[in-house]
Order: sequence, then C-alpha cells, then structure tokens
Amino acid sequence: MTSADNLPANHGRVRRWPAHRWGLLLVVAALACLRLPTVWYRMGGQDEQWYSVPGWTVAWEGVPRIPYVPTRHDLPAADRVSVFDGADQLLFALPPAYFYVQAPLFWIFPPGYGTARLAAWCSGWAALLATYGLMRQLHVRCWTAICVLPVCGLGRAF
Repeated sequence: MTSADNLPANHGRVRRWPAHRWGLLLVVAALACLRLPTVWYRMGGQDEQWYSVPGWTVAWEGVPRIPYVPTRHDLPAADRVSVFDGADQLLFALPPAYFYVQAPLFWIFPPGYGTARLAAWCSGWAALLATYGLMRQLHVRCWTAICVLPVCGLGRAF
C-alpha cells in the first residue's frame, strides 16, 4: 500500500463554497444589519407592552404575567369582571411558548422592547432561510431565489 492510497477522495484540493452560498450569506447579513437598528431602538408601539413584559417575567419568575395590570385582587368587587381579570397570572395575547423563547434573551440583554423583539427578529431570518430552502426544493434557480429574499426581508411580514 502506497501513500497515494491514503489520499482523501478530493486528492488534497480545497473544497470551496459555491458562489450562490456566498450570495445568500451576503443578502441575509445585509438585511440583518438593515433591520437590527430598527428592532432595537424603535419606540414601543400599540399593545407592545402585552408581549414584552411576560418574556421578562418568565426569565426571572418562571411565569408569564403582567404585574402592572389591575387584577381581581386590586379591583373593587363591582369591577372584578373585566378583560384584565386574572391577567396577572397568565396572559395569552401571543402564543405562550413565545414568552419562553424570549426569556433567555432577557438573561443576556437588558430589559426593553428591543430585547423582546429579538425573538421575532431571529425567527424572521429563519423564515427567510426556510423560504430559500423551499424555493430550491421547487427547483427555482439559485440566484433567482437569492434575489427574492430582499423582497421578503424588506416586506412588512418580516
């Protein structure tokens, strides 16, 4: 047995990433850099307090709740039937698993709307990559699929 028999299958050549993967990486990184300042610094919008605070309480207390909402213990007997009844214990304005996805981010970053939005921001990029993968499964050309990603990434849904 000679030393030539022990060579790898590619005979020592360096395997390089195809150009379309570099293009995909460039597009996703550019969109991430464009969106991140808006995600982090934008003021809170309508009803945003309903989905950012429960993630923080899950991180530090283990239960999604909104501590500043009037509850059945704080209200007079005549007003105990309201939309806020029991909101201090569990509030499902969003799917409850979302609050548990936000919780680790509150351990890393300071509390605020930006930290709460990071979970949705990350899932948006996962959705972009899944969109690219789906287009490739449907035999869409690589560069066409990459050119569609900015349209999706700059759209309102993402």
